[in-house]
This record gives sequence, structure tokens and C-alpha cells, in this order.
Amino acid sequence: MFSGTNKRNLKQRFGLDLKARCTAELTYAFKAHGGKLFAVKNHMPAVIKAIVLCYSGGCGMSCQINSYVCAGMPSDHWQKGFLPNKEPLKMTSDDEVLVENCINVLLGPKSLELVRFLTSTQKCEAFNRTLQRCNPKIVTHSRNFSGRVHTAVQMINHKFGNKGTGCRAYSWLICHKAPKTKPTC
Repeated sequence: MFSGTNKRNLKQRFGLDLKARCTAELTYAFKAHGGKLFAVKNHMPAVIKAIVLCYSGGCGMSCQINSYVCAGMPSDHWQKGFLPNKEPLKMTSDDEVLVENCINVLLGPKSLELVRFLTSTQKCEAFNRTLQRCNPKIVTHSRNFSGRVHTAVQMINHKFGNKGTGCRAYSWLICHKAPKTKPTC
């Protein structure tokens, strides 16, 4: 598919384009099926075949029927900006299998289970960092472990430096804002 050693830039652009295409297909598939994972899973094998055919130059009826982002017509199709002359790739059967395996990493049935909500792990990682800050691994706090975990959750939910009264918690600032509700304790 990409012969020679000077095709590194072309390979990188192809990888980025393939990732963008897979992400677009996944997003539009969830929109078209109303977020139903079962329907998306059933239709994805045909979408994967259509993507491979589209890159190999067989963009037409398969894209019209199976693709969500490529209409398969000369005027309305997925723009493959990584190719110099907008010509299709010359793929062998081994190359087609390789591209199909690369697409299966994102659009395969096992990976669809993992990305069904189309979310990233940034919130998870942020909570783990906050938990490590409140409860370091080198110190054991058996008596107040649950309190430290609840503090981490509170810090994530209400951001760092906010008091329960709703005003900023700085040591040099006196809080003049009254709580919205009276404390019960």
C-alpha cells in the first residue's frame, strides 16, 4: 500500500484520516440508531467493509447503503485529503485485511462495548488524581478513610477551594455570604 521509506508522512496522514473516519462513522451511527448499541453492533461489520472499499477505490453502492458519512457519489463523498492526487489506494488483499483489522480496533464489537457512551477517561483520571491527593498510598488512614474519600468526591463535585456556603475559601478572605439553608447541626 505504502511502499518505500519516504512515505512516513503519508502513512501518518492516512492513519489520522482513518481515525477521523471511524470516529465520524461511530458518532453518526449512534445518532442514526438513537443510541441503541445492539443496532449499531449489527450494522458495523457492513460499515467496516464499506470503509475498506471506499479507501481502495470501490466507493459507490457500498458506501451509499452502509456508510453514514460517505454518500458514494463523486460530488458527495468522504474527502481523502491525505492522498496527493485524490486517487484511491492500491491495496492488495493483505493490505485490505490490515486496514480492516485497524478499523476493528475502534469499530469492532468488543470496542463498541467500551465506547458506547462516547466518553473519554479524563474525568476518571481527574478523580484518581484527587483521590491520591486526599489519600496517599504511603500513609494508612484506617479510621478516616471514608472521610478522605468523601472529601475527594466533594472536591471534584464542587471544585477546589469552594466552601459549602458557596463562597471562595481563601485564608485572607472573610466570607460574608450566608448559607442558603440553615445548618441542622
